[in-house]
Amino acid sequence: MTTPSMSDHFASRQPSVIRISQIKFAQRGDDTQAINVAIGNVSLPMHPAMIERLHQLDGPDSPFRDGVVKYTATVGEAEANQAFLNIIAASGFSTKGLQAQITDGGSQAMELCVVGLCGPAGSSERPLLLIDAAYTNYKSFTERLGRPT
Repeated sequence: MTTPSMSDHFASRQPSVIRISQIKFAQRGDDTQAINVAIGNVSLPMHPAMIERLHQLDGPDSPFRDGVVKYTATVGEAEANQAFLNIIAASGFSTKGLQAQITDGGSQAMELCVVGLCGPAGSSERPLLLIDAAYTNYKSFTERLGRPT
């Protein structure tokens, strides 16, 4: 039996410059504290309504009352998706024809957009327009997914 080995694709992957800076900072031996310098890792206070919901996690109407986070289908929960659409609508935008897709973070959402909206991998069809070229994850995503910018 052969020993499993990592694919060439995975073996060739390198951390993004953002991740490398986080790794290097974590290796420091001094007492220097970072203050909101990691992109996508800014700590903000919770909205009061979220705090209230947090304190009611074991309430009779809570889906978490049994102490279990239940599996949900990829499409998500209608209530959660509608909550995001409500936020968009409350900002004055129409949600007609709009669907919500909840991800585990902004990077995952951006990667889904690149795959779903840019042309086929390896082609120059429908390249990604970089809104903020200084954000290195855009370039990392497109390179990994074989899409041009």
